[in-house]
Amino acid sequence: MVEKAAPAMYSSRHRMPAHGPSSPWSARCIAVFMLSTLVFTVAAVRSQASELRVMPAITVGEEYNDNVFLHPTDTVSDSITRIIPSVQIVYSAPLWDWDVSYAYEYRYYYRGTIKDDNQQRLNLMSTTRIIKDFFFFDVKDLYNTVSLSTSKDYTVLSPSLGQTMENILTLNPYLMFRPTARTQLTTGYAYRNVWYKDPLAVDKYVNGGNFDLMQEVSARLKMTATVRYEVTNSRLMDFTQTTFLIGPRYEYQDGSVAWCKIGTSKFSSVADEPTLPIWDAALIQRFPTITISYETGRTWLDDPIVVIRREDRYIVSLRRDVERTSLGGSLAYREYGSNGYSDERRYTTSASFSHFLSPKVQGLYSLAIDRYERLPVRSINNWSIVYLTEVRFVYHANESLTYSIDYKYADGYSPDIYLENYSNNRISVEVTKRF
Repeated sequence: MVEKAAPAMYSSRHRMPAHGPSSPWSARCIAVFMLSTLVFTVAAVRSQASELRVMPAITVGEEYNDNVFLHPTDTVSDSITRIIPSVQIVYSAPLWDWDVSYAYEYRYYYRGTIKDDNQQRLNLMSTTRIIKDFFFFDVKDLYNTVSLSTSKDYTVLSPSLGQTMENILTLNPYLMFRPTARTQLTTGYAYRNVWYKDPLAVDKYVNGGNFDLMQEVSARLKMTATVRYEVTNSRLMDFTQTTFLIGPRYEYQDGSVAWCKIGTSKFSSVADEPTLPIWDAALIQRFPTITISYETGRTWLDDPIVVIRREDRYIVSLRRDVERTSLGGSLAYREYGSNGYSDERRYTTSASFSHFLSPKVQGLYSLAIDRYERLPVRSINNWSIVYLTEVRFVYHANESLTYSIDYKYADGYSPDIYLENYSNNRISVEVTKRF
């Protein structure tokens, strides 16, 4: 697979977001949502066995941000008003299930630092049982804000910097066979269309087929195997990917499970690329109040700039839950690149704490430290570090009304990259009403 080098992130991060005319994808998302609502209403009337739930809500908030563009010296502050009406619709019938959530976020910047920054979020999932227990058709549509960088999540650092709107539409008809009571075979076709609002990002569409086998060896042990073939087309590059994974899943006690799948992945484009080993493994150990987990795997991520990017991950985490208190922590190492070549590493240390000070008042604290290394590590401009801490208090007035106040502090440092040296304070208040 031939991959184009990504441009410097500063060119897309530290500029005013490009806001052109509304994309046809955005309009289609709204149309799908409205059509789905109409279908649900009509079907609910006609089907006595159906279930329809409509759950609207509205959030009103105010935020003060003292460094909107995360600049080291030329800081720009602003106050941001947010009004977010939202709705979730769940429809269930013998042959058709829908789950749709939609939110429109209106933002007003008092100093006008950013204009036309309104955002929409749509999450649509549908399963149609065309032939009961045999022929299925899944539709998914996810419209959301994502970071332009796959290694650094700018959505937690800034309201709009280094981000773009992404829409992923997936159409997946498939067949399910059960040759025996303990064997399940699934095969199907999937079409996936990925669109980005930012003109620097690269849209793509993927056609693929899959074959999945699950063999139940015992009540606790299962063997799984997956074969997947995908063809990806974009203006930057076209390629195919063939994936094979096989391995066991074992639930050795209630709530505790281990699995390990290993295999290979093969890319082909103008010139054939080498076959790479892939894996997906995890161990989750649950005690009465403590959960310890370890996971590792190799995954290919949608990358807005270079189409596709490899991530190798190794994560260990611990969580403790008691009656009014939850606390957790994790250590993670991730490596990014294209095929066998790696160009960036990320080390993450995180901790979180949540405690109900009273039956209605909840306090939350979190800390995350991310270190980024560009390879080779001995070159200049090779590393940076970001500290992000958050303190939040939530007052649960009743089941449908909550008030919250939130403070976030971000601090970036790099000895060689000037633009990675910044600090940012954000404080916000919100009221959420669910109907």
